[in-house]
Amino acid sequence: MKNTIQSWRNKFYTSLGAVYTESEAKSIWRILMEDGLQKDQLSEQEFTNDEQKSILKYTSELLELRPVQYVVGKALFMERYFQVEESVLIPRPETEELVRHIISVEPTSSKRVLDIGTGSACIALSLKNHFQNWQITAIDYSEAALELAKENAKEHAQQIDFRWVDFLDESQWNGLGSFDIIVSNPPYIAANEASLMQDHVLAYEPKMALFPVGNDPLIFYKKIKEFAKTNLKQEGSIYVELNEFNAQEVQALFASEAFTVSQLKKDFQNKDRMLCVKK
Repeated sequence: MKNTIQSWRNKFYTSLGAVYTESEAKSIWRILMEDGLQKDQLSEQEFTNDEQKSILKYTSELLELRPVQYVVGKALFMERYFQVEESVLIPRPETEELVRHIISVEPTSSKRVLDIGTGSACIALSLKNHFQNWQITAIDYSEAALELAKENAKEHAQQIDFRWVDFLDESQWNGLGSFDIIVSNPPYIAANEASLMQDHVLAYEPKMALFPVGNDPLIFYKKIKEFAKTNLKQEGSIYVELNEFNAQEVQALFASEAFTVSQLKKDFQNKDRMLCVKK
């Protein structure tokens, strides 16, 4: 058998046919080539023996429904790569929309920013890449996620203040300080929604980043609201990603007391997925 990229591509499509659609297989092949092997997927060059072994390994993992981003160990977000593994969520297009919105509306003046549940640090680092003068603190409950986030910060050559914090424990808020912006993509999926999710998400992505502790899917938003009452500066902003099924409930949380504006924003699928709050 020829060892060209094209011949291996056809074999790859056939191998994945049992569990992936043709369009999914094509998308996965592109990621394997460009992100995993740094190859032009349209090239006619031949694979080395090591590259052939890598393709076979990738195929085996993919047939077990392991997400391709975990297979190659990286994901593209805001035109930059971030290391990812099973300790962090794979960055989503909806989260990228949230970051792009923040960049589009916030002035370039210096600000203190808190990223709650930073994971791979894709939000914190994307903001820092754009606003070099922002001081960003990124917190997470997962020590493994924080270690990976620090590696991403090194690769992006950016300084982020990473801290281990259990944000649901209000006693740990002491020492965080006050902020101009709070941003978060918190765990927001209710337990009864698990049946609606794809198998590979449930099997591989970290459950602590998907499902909030206990039976209250709004618990993180309630805590963010309480934290913001005292730790968000006047005229400061909150930007959070939402579950489309309870977006209006989250908006209602911020529709009174210390907050003057709370605006829902739709994502590219016309779903309510972002909330912008002003103090």
